Amino acid sequence: MKAILLIGLHGSSVGGASKRYVNLYNYISQHNDDYCLIIDDVLYNSFLENKLLHTTRNVFVIKLSRRIRKTSLSREKITDISINKKTPTNPVILFLGKNKMFLRLLIKWLTFAKQFHKIIKIYNIHLIYGVWLGGIWSWPLKRMFKFKLIFSLNSYFIDDCSKKYYDFFSSVYWVSKYCDQIDFLSPAIVGFYKKKIGKLNPDRELITPNSFINYENYYPEQIKSKSIIFSGRLCEHKHPHLFLEAIKIFNSNNPQLSTNIKFIVLGDSGIEKKLHKYARDNELFNLYFEGAVFNPWVYLRKSIIFISIQGNNYPSQSLIEAMACENAIIASDVGETRRLVTENEGILVPLNSDKIAQAIQFFLEHPEECEQMGKNARQKVLKEQSIEKFADYFLKITK
Repeated sequence: MKAILLIGLHGSSVGGASKRYVNLYNYISQHNDDYCLIIDDVLYNSFLENKLLHTTRNVFVIKLSRRIRKTSLSREKITDISINKKTPTNPVILFLGKNKMFLRLLIKWLTFAKQFHKIIKIYNIHLIYGVWLGGIWSWPLKRMFKFKLIFSLNSYFIDDCSKKYYDFFSSVYWVSKYCDQIDFLSPAIVGFYKKKIGKLNPDRELITPNSFINYENYYPEQIKSKSIIFSGRLCEHKHPHLFLEAIKIFNSNNPQLSTNIKFIVLGDSGIEKKLHKYARDNELFNLYFEGAVFNPWVYLRKSIIFISIQGNNYPSQSLIEAMACENAIIASDVGETRRLVTENEGILVPLNSDKIAQAIQFFLEHPEECEQMGKNARQKVLKEQSIEKFADYFLKITK
């Protein structure tokens, strides 16, 4: 048997890669019993509760979460602790304090390893397709249990390539050195990898031909509303602040037009509070934060414009979802964006809030062009970003 391995350590937040490979498993499990899905309990529950995992057949869950017992200290006890606190001098205590995160991850990894070993032994799993952390956590067991490991490297941000022991459970350096093959999500990621880590034997290099989504829920509604969407984790490299700045500029330049437009942000993460504050301070009355949602199609079916201004927009899951719902696209003209969006599907802009605001205004003043680009976008992703095409590739490299 062969396995797709998904491990997440960031709460119930589900990224594009996890969604992509759960969709892949949903698809191949309909036709092939030779594959299984190994997934941690938090991701499993998130996918199951939100009806994104369609089957539990050959799905093996690794329990990594634990309930943390909440304790409360009175104000007096807190004061006592702070007064009596002494600076530790014992080298063992200093080591434990300095390496707290490493030790916590080590304990969690040992929990993972015990359950993982049991699964691959019972079900005779001889190939692991480890998606990001799935590969990073499984490579130390590769030689011991003699399975083939394909590491799915699906991010342009290869910052975690440290050789230091305390980065052992997050660094791509060791897994990329000891896995059998690396499956890069795009040619550009190969370039980033070689720049960060070094040369790679051509026999170990694979490149995914396309991305995909499950298109079942992604289609346009017949009557659309004047809504414009930004979707994704709210982190710096996706530039949500530029989106808010563009709204401010657009509202200022178009006071009448802005009253009929609804700007929507789907997603959450570390800088969400800063964005909320900016919206309040600048009175962005037509901006709505909906948080992280598992049913973005509810919004995308009705919207007319989607904005994707990441450092690289390929192969953004949210962008493909928006294109499938016939949204005209405003995208940053960077990296491999043109593999998804050209002038036929939208407007390509620099990472500049004035240019983004101008693109929004153009689409709203030219509704026919906006509608046609949305139709072009849907046709393109249905043709080029199909799960059938990816599944053929996946079955070939894992045969």
